[in-house]
Amino acid sequence: MMFYVYTELIPLVIAIILWFLIKPKGARKYVNYTLLLIAILFFYALILYVLETNSYISEGWMTSATLVFFLVPSLIIVLLIKTVMFFKK
Repeated sequence: MMFYVYTELIPLVIAIILWFLIKPKGARKYVNYTLLLIAILFFYALILYVLETNSYISEGWMTSATLVFFLVPSLIIVLLIKTVMFFKK
């Protein structure tokens, strides 16, 4: 049960808080918001990894690995979109 809290609920809460802090308007701001969110979630995955290796969190599957497996393709997609938007300018 805690696996879903670590991998879905907490990143969702981080995204909502970041949304209210930044309030992006326009396509470029959405891409920048997404890049910042992915960077924060990579840092969150690093914190989870440290907690897992020190046995503070014990789930069957590595929670940090699950986040990274989702974040890497997301980062590639967002960087491609950012590159296309840069050259369209």
